[in-house]
Amino acid sequence: MLVVLKRGVTLFTVSATFLAAVVGFVYFIDLASGGVVRRWIFGRFPQDSYVHIAGVVGLLLLLLLLCFAVCLVLAWGWTWMKAKTKTT
Repeated sequence: MLVVLKRGVTLFTVSATFLAAVVGFVYFIDLASGGVVRRWIFGRFPQDSYVHIAGVVGLLLLLLLLCFAVCLVLAWGWTWMKAKTKTT
């Protein structure tokens, strides 16, 4: 079980780092182009709406939890496949 958790955390770290790099790149491009993406995302809601901010943070936390769960499932499958190929 510890191997599955270690592999799951590794997969999550790699995927989160990749996602952060992509988001950073998109944000940099968005700054250069005049904030088109930010205006598209936040244009429908007031900027100081706490309900909107809490909803976005909650959605991000839910997506991170879902991503971690998917990484654990992939790590379990990875460990199971390695165990099957060693015994056969």
